[in-house]
Amino acid sequence: MNNQQQNELYKQSSAVPTVHLRAAPIPSIGFLALHLYFVVSSGQHSKWERWEVWQHKNVFSRRNLPRKKANKISDYRAINPRQEAYGHLHFNLMHPLSGVGGGPSFMVQRWSGEAAEKFIAAIHKHAENYISRNRYLVWLGPNSNTYIARIINYAGVHASLPGTAIGKDWEGIFNFNFSLDPWRLIFQTPLIGVKISLTEDLELNLLGGTILGINFRFQELKFPLGRGIIKLSP
Repeated sequence: MNNQQQNELYKQSSAVPTVHLRAAPIPSIGFLALHLYFVVSSGQHSKWERWEVWQHKNVFSRRNLPRKKANKISDYRAINPRQEAYGHLHFNLMHPLSGVGGGPSFMVQRWSGEAAEKFIAAIHKHAENYISRNRYLVWLGPNSNTYIARIINYAGVHASLPGTAIGKDWEGIFNFNFSLDPWRLIFQTPLIGVKISLTEDLELNLLGGTILGINFRFQELKFPLGRGIIKLSP
């Protein structure tokens, strides 16, 4: 589905609960880092919503934004006045297809039906009380990609994030987690990290990004450049 087709899709309401995970290259370093965000519809012909963590808090009340960004926000407000900010977490900051200044956005993954309902419930539940709504660090986190990873965890739905989604693994300066059922080992520091799961994935991380990884469930190879994922099967 090209951008024109996706634009037409977002003009229409959705009949069933649907969640799209989208990514946009970050300005100047888009070949190394992506900004992830959700576009969701609760179904029953409800409008699409865009949810993301932004570098600035409460953007709708700021008066010192760059003119280009301010115009993009005000233009979208004209057609969709439903906008809200909870610290760094923003609802309908921009059009669902809008990038963040480093190039066009693209689809990463999509869900519908029961899985989408779980995502939407988690997004709405953790809106006003999102744990990192008043804290943002572009590297290593918490940032926009940390938010996406946390919502995925809250929803309990399987997903695979790009290797260039820096911040997706942030759970503090030092993170060690080990479980037997299912068998999983996570070790993360600001310099290096590793994730090992016999049923899900293997990842080696450096400076917050994935140097090399493989996701068994989705049959994907992860790497630290561009879109960060290559699908190994059609």
